[in-house]
Amino acid sequence: MKKWKTVLSCDGLLLTGGNEFYLPEIKLIQDAYKNKLPIFGICLGMQTILTAFGGKCIPLNEKLKPLHKDGAIHKINIKRNSQLSSLGTSIEVNSYHSFHVVFDEENPQNYFNGQQVLYVTAYSDEKVIEMAETYDGYITAVQFHPESILTPKGINILRNVVESIRK
Repeated sequence: MKKWKTVLSCDGLLLTGGNEFYLPEIKLIQDAYKNKLPIFGICLGMQTILTAFGGKCIPLNEKLKPLHKDGAIHKINIKRNSQLSSLGTSIEVNSYHSFHVVFDEENPQNYFNGQQVLYVTAYSDEKVIEMAETYDGYITAVQFHPESILTPKGINILRNVVESIRK
């Protein structure tokens, strides 16, 4: 497909928020990763990326909705090996989502061509996946909105991601 080749000839992919993802995006993400194209996903972009590698996108339950919807600001806990670890072990972020992605802990499916692809590098206190990355650095995905003025360290987050993609 001609459009597909055009996309794969770009310097990278930015997958942003929205209302729903489409199956062709799943294949595009897998092909982009296979071709070593850097990918950054925000909100729905993260949900689509994680779904492309075996995650399951589910609605937030009633307990979680107020903590993650309509511009809510909440804390995320960052693992030491994350691109964001230079910002501390926890930061406040802004969310606008009603779905999130889960992986089956007993039978993880985040594999591509027989190798594990993603690892989770940040969670909310409620264990919502807030950030995932690939071991090789080609994919970074965040559930929150670093581009929002309501995310205090948003510009630092975006800088860290862009710098890691340039390497």
